[in-house]
Amino acid sequence: MVLLSGKTIKDAEHPNGDIEISVVGLRPGEKLYEELLVGEDVQKTEHPKIMQAHEIFLSLEVLEEKLSKFELLEVENDCLAARNLLQEIVSGFTPNSPIVDSLYNPTKQVAYFSERCKSGVNSLDYHVANVVCASGEALQIKE
Repeated sequence: MVLLSGKTIKDAEHPNGDIEISVVGLRPGEKLYEELLVGEDVQKTEHPKIMQAHEIFLSLEVLEEKLSKFELLEVENDCLAARNLLQEIVSGFTPNSPIVDSLYNPTKQVAYFSERCKSGVNSLDYHVANVVCASGEALQIKE
């Protein structure tokens, strides 16, 4: 890509090059390889190099419902609930890093709901978008 753009690579052999390439490792969420078969129910086919997977899948009705909920979480910028929903929807999905989003701030969210609950926050359940105040009052998150 460097050469196709008309530039040269800058390295020990070419100190006057245009672009230096540094290998810095994986960023959160990146993978070194793609898994084609996630499930464990893999069967052989007539061809020795072709396998067939029997994956768990959601019905179209359930998938549409989950995607609608996911879109709402996106609008609300509720990273934690979106991640929890992905874990619920995608069989075998296990996050391997913390949430890396510059807008995600759980401390700020607790403080925000603490202001709304005069008695303090007892619990925050992002999965069902509810806040329970210490007084027992429940607030529905619709922001």
